[in-house]
Amino acid sequence: MKKSLNIGIISTYDELCANASYTKILEQEFRRLGHNVKIFECPTSVFHFNTPELVARQNAIIKNICSEIKKMDYISIQLEMGIYGATLKDINKNLAALISSCKNNSFSVTFHRVDLMSSEQQKIIAKKCRFKKKYLFFAQIYENILALIEKKQGLVITHTNRDEEKIRGKFPNIRTKSHPLSYYSQESVIKLKEAFNKETVKQKYGISNNIKAIGVIGFLTNPCRDVTLVIKSLKLLPDDYCLFIIGGQHPCTYKDFPDGLDVTRNYIKLIEELNLQNRVFFLGAQATEMDMLEAIMFLDYVVLPYVEKGESAPASFYTSISFHKNIFATRNYCFDEIKKFAGEAFFSFDMGNYMELALKLKTLPNKETIYQNRANFLNKYSPQYIANLYLSLFE
Repeated sequence: MKKSLNIGIISTYDELCANASYTKILEQEFRRLGHNVKIFECPTSVFHFNTPELVARQNAIIKNICSEIKKMDYISIQLEMGIYGATLKDINKNLAALISSCKNNSFSVTFHRVDLMSSEQQKIIAKKCRFKKKYLFFAQIYENILALIEKKQGLVITHTNRDEEKIRGKFPNIRTKSHPLSYYSQESVIKLKEAFNKETVKQKYGISNNIKAIGVIGFLTNPCRDVTLVIKSLKLLPDDYCLFIIGGQHPCTYKDFPDGLDVTRNYIKLIEELNLQNRVFFLGAQATEMDMLEAIMFLDYVVLPYVEKGESAPASFYTSISFHKNIFATRNYCFDEIKKFAGEAFFSFDMGNYMELALKLKTLPNKETIYQNRANFLNKYSPQYIANLYLSLFE
């Protein structure tokens, strides 16, 4: 590998989202390893809309990036579909243009999730899913992009072994690597925790008594999380257990839900029915990354009540485990895949079973084993490990 590479990263950047945070981690690690890094940003303020004016702006940004990346030694494309356009046609066009402009064997595409469907799955969705055209075409875009990556000898990076095997099943000759996410080095976590004061957060939100703080993290729009399950669990827990919902309406949904989300109203209705108004708190979307980290450090427990929707790498999990939180995650394919890297490094409960969740929040069963596996996982999978994996393209 060359001593110093000119590296470009294509992603969001100055945004409060997981992809932007991950991009900044890669940038820091590449710089620390002595490389020159340039960020090619696809701002959501442009790419989340399809008005003629903003599509013209998208085209200009993509054209400029395509021109610039031809000069780079290595390009990392961070792939989440919503970053690259507001319509499926634009997403396909923009991604194809970017990959086509990369030098052969000198780029990688990180798939933060993979949607490839068998013909049988397509038939089932065609019958049952009212958004069938969207999902079928998303799968088609993934296949188009993977075929182009294979042709140009790029590297595909995924966050689960399952996603890697999906891709190999359809593209057996494509080069792939998989790794879990890591957002924070343990050195930076220690410094952040030393500077943190839990009482400051309590004062910020007017919390005066001693409580045990349970947190659910993420945009409320996400259909993958069953927050009602966590609300129900409070009825089986002592009164000092309180739930903090950290996240709000995703900006992409403002147009479709201009008067707020139905799901939020449903949460509030359930909270009122169970008389839990004094034990459930909506902290809303956090303004900055540091606000989010302080909210996470404030929590005693983090619950990831995911249903099975094909998720691969929840940022809330990887950030929370970096800060040594007691994590409670549902048993599904997503977290089964994470266990292939981490082992039993977090507490598990069945999807939909709020009674099991409540019991385990109170008892923390097998916590010594879980804490040891968590430490082993964090020691191995660091931001430095991931940066070196990216650069293995040049070995």
